[in-house]
Amino acid sequence: MLLFIPSSPPPAFRLYPAGPAAIIAPAMKYLPLTASVFLALAALCAKARAEEVQFQSGQWAAATAPATGTAGGELAEIRQLLREGHPKRAVKLSDQFVEKHPEDAGAEEAMFLGGQAEMDRELYFQAYERFEKQISKFPAGDLLRRATAREADVARAFLAGKKRLVWGFLWLPARAEGVSIMERVITRVSGTELAAQCLTELGDYYFNRKNWSEAALAYDRFTEMFGGQYDTSRSEYMAALSHFRSFRGIAYEDTPLLEARQRFKAFVSRYPNGARTDASLGFLTRIEDLLAEKGHAVGVFYTRISQPRPAAFYYKLVVRIYPDTPWAQKSLDDEAKLKLPPPKEGVTPIEQTPGVEVVP
Repeated sequence: MLLFIPSSPPPAFRLYPAGPAAIIAPAMKYLPLTASVFLALAALCAKARAEEVQFQSGQWAAATAPATGTAGGELAEIRQLLREGHPKRAVKLSDQFVEKHPEDAGAEEAMFLGGQAEMDRELYFQAYERFEKQISKFPAGDLLRRATAREADVARAFLAGKKRLVWGFLWLPARAEGVSIMERVITRVSGTELAAQCLTELGDYYFNRKNWSEAALAYDRFTEMFGGQYDTSRSEYMAALSHFRSFRGIAYEDTPLLEARQRFKAFVSRYPNGARTDASLGFLTRIEDLLAEKGHAVGVFYTRISQPRPAAFYYKLVVRIYPDTPWAQKSLDDEAKLKLPPPKEGVTPIEQTPGVEVVP
């Protein structure tokens, strides 16, 4: 079987707990996608479950096993423990390695593997603390991005409802910690694909928990940070929807509706043929209906307290501003039922009722 090998072979690499994918990803970068290549990779992955591989003499081959008792041998043992499902023992050996070889080049990997082992045990906060120690000790290390990605995984676990172990026996909710960790990851890798993904997930987390204001802020941050880098149509739409959802009803202030209306109009203008344009138009219709209903409700209130002039004013306002809503006809009918006294000479009807606040 013939394999096409690049002139500059990739460096040898170690297997991490990610499994065979850790081999396929680098190999696919250099080998053409042919049936023979897929067969070769499948065989390689099966072999890789029990040993490490590296690129030597123009081909992938099993790496020479490090000598027992050396730093390399100890790292290999930690990896093997993780592959075989013994994370508790891997944590212990990881700590021993760092204590014994604090300045060794493999100390960063040992710390990373210790954090991964804690994740395998579902001790997520302990894993996060280990990754933080690794990043603090090796702020520009080769495994920085991997450790940061694992921290994002810890945050996701907490936001999904996983609990943290406290004092060795007490399991407590950790959603607040999940938010904090996610924010830390976003700041640390600002501008990257991971930051974009985390910010989107954070906005969705707030939205699903009906924390509308925080959701809108997260979506707006995504639009501001990645406006020239990624498609921001979803974040713009979700921010508008968050403002709409925050409207509590016609008995409350309509500021969220007005903000949502402005945002949906901007969205439709910017994406006239977008996937969410029809939904945005539907929300705009719903917003107009709610604002009309609120104006009519004000008129009903003044009618109920025997103030016909301000009642008539709001009924007319609904007819003038929202003529295409069902509330326009309802306002006309209710206005016709009013018994209005003749207006005072030289005074507009609305001025005859002190204290009436006109809300356009």
